[in-house]
Amino acid sequence: MRQWRPGEAPPPDWISLPIILSSLIAVPNFIALAVVSPISVLLGIVPIVIVLPVMLWLDRVEPEPRPALIHAFLWGATVAVTVAGIVNTIVAIAGGEVLAAVVSAPLVEEAMKACGIIYALRRKEIDGVMDGIVYAGWVALGFAVIEDISYFAQSPDGGVLAQTFVLRALFGPFAHPLFTAWTGLAIGRAVSKGKPVFPNAVWGYVAAVASTRCGTARWPALRRGVTPARCCSSPPSWCSCCCSSPR
Repeated sequence: MRQWRPGEAPPPDWISLPIILSSLIAVPNFIALAVVSPISVLLGIVPIVIVLPVMLWLDRVEPEPRPALIHAFLWGATVAVTVAGIVNTIVAIAGGEVLAAVVSAPLVEEAMKACGIIYALRRKEIDGVMDGIVYAGWVALGFAVIEDISYFAQSPDGGVLAQTFVLRALFGPFAHPLFTAWTGLAIGRAVSKGKPVFPNAVWGYVAAVASTRCGTARWPALRRGVTPARCCSSPPSWCSCCCSSPR
C-alpha cells in the first residue's frame, strides 16, 4: 500500500481505487439510465427510504464511521454492479441466458458483495457479527438500488412499470441485504473468534448464494419480456442489470 508523506492529505475514507476504476463504467451507465428514464431513478430512491432507517437502527449501539458506510454503499453500486455485469454478460453470450441467470448471477453477485465486506475488514472496521451484518447491508443496498433502477428503466410505462415497482421496491427492498447478511454474519463471526475469514466464513457465502436462488426463483421479470440476455445486451443498462436471475 502506498505510504502517505507527512503533510500530504490522505484520500477520504468513502472512496477507494476499486470504486474509482469501476465508476468509469458505472457512472456513465447511471447517467444514461437517468437520461433515458428519469422516473426510474426517482423510483429507485424508494428502497433507500425504506431500508436505510433499519440499517441505522441496527448500527445504533456501536455506530460505524459514516464514511466507511458510504464506501460500502458505493462498493455495491459501482464495483459489485460493474464486475457482475461484465462477467454475467460474458457467461450469457458464451453459455446462454439460463446459465447466466441460474448459475453465474448468484455466484458472482454475492462474491462481489462479499468483497465489499472484506474491504471493510481490511480497513479494520469489522470486529464482530453485527459489524459484518451492517456492512453487508450497506453493500447490498448499493447494489440493489442500481439493479432496481435498471429494471425500472427496462420496464414499459404503465401497468408493467407499476407492477415491477411494487414487487421490487415495496415487497422486496430487503431482499439483497438479507441475502448478503449471511456473508457478513459469517465474516463477523470468524473475526470475533479470532479465526481467519477463509475458510471459516465460506459457509456464509454459500448460504447467501442459496438464499439468492431460493428468494428470487419466482420473480416474474421474464413475464415482462426482460430476460437476462436482453437486459445485458441492450445499452445503456447492460452493466447494471447484471444478467440477474429472474427476480
